[in-house]
Amino acid sequence: MNSNVAVTKWHKDDGIATAIIDELNLLGYSSEGFLYDKDIPSNAGFILSFAPHGRIGALLDRVAEISNQNRQVLIHWNFESLPNLRIPWMLLLPMSKTRVWFDRWLQNRNLENNNGLLSNPLKSLNKKVVKYSNLGEYQFAHARGQLQLLADISSIYAEFYGKQGLNAKYIPFGTSPHWYSDLELERDIDVIWMGNRRTNRRSKILDRLRKQLKYFGIEICVMDNVEKPFIFGETRNQFLNRAKITLNLLPTWYDPAFIVRFHLAAGNRSLVVSEPILPHCPEHIAGQHYVEAKITDLAKTIHHYVRNEKDRQRITSNAYQLVTKKMTLQNSLKQLMLAAESVGENLHKNN
Repeated sequence: MNSNVAVTKWHKDDGIATAIIDELNLLGYSSEGFLYDKDIPSNAGFILSFAPHGRIGALLDRVAEISNQNRQVLIHWNFESLPNLRIPWMLLLPMSKTRVWFDRWLQNRNLENNNGLLSNPLKSLNKKVVKYSNLGEYQFAHARGQLQLLADISSIYAEFYGKQGLNAKYIPFGTSPHWYSDLELERDIDVIWMGNRRTNRRSKILDRLRKQLKYFGIEICVMDNVEKPFIFGETRNQFLNRAKITLNLLPTWYDPAFIVRFHLAAGNRSLVVSEPILPHCPEHIAGQHYVEAKITDLAKTIHHYVRNEKDRQRITSNAYQLVTKKMTLQNSLKQLMLAAESVGENLHKNN
């Protein structure tokens, strides 16, 4: 079967896409990136998208135009959260379908202002219900026979998708060598928080925790693109090499945001301290690879590990071994492509 892989790039300097392409090439595949709104390489046997960081619908529509003719296998590796897990499927499905219909209605009517942007009310609504759009798009593509394999970094979400009839598989997230360095810098940052605050819940917890930690003389370095810019690449590696603790707070109780944050921090030997999380990734074990504490206990837990280097290093050493030896991006992609090749073989037999 054609082993060429076209990898979606959600923007020109997409670091995750670059890491995926590098690892696929090391595995023996011939891979290249393409911007999601540009032409898809016609010589690809597989189209691999991930996240989504952008609007997945636009990519799925483009795939639908060419995949029947070229017999390309579409793989999507989902990194994003589902809508609220407490919503019954009988309600979630029509809500997701409605969201996809609304998205296409906006596109067809070209409802934009003079600046090329949605009006403020519509833009606000779009942000609030984007998770429904992702789920609806997966269902829509599956119904058309365009989404041959839906992988997920969450075992919980993969099981959920499977129960709804999608061909879903749990593929854990993995660490790329691009995302860590052994710089042997002084650990002169007590706690680092990096990323978009996203929800009022997470923002309030972060602000309250900062006040509590000040009592112990501990500061949180906040890289939220408001106080300080977001950090990427080698700059991020440098900061994480200096940080004793990387803080994880959830935007919602069911969100798998911990996974990517853990893999970025662990390779740089920064201890991840988190509020309780769902077992999205059973390979991550609290007390062995990271520290988990109730929100009310986070301040005193962080204080303990900031002041006790031996306890901190015991866990960071375990985490480092996990993400650099076992849970690597290359190993994850190996699992993903084996599943994709199996799907592709069945697809070609049936055709």
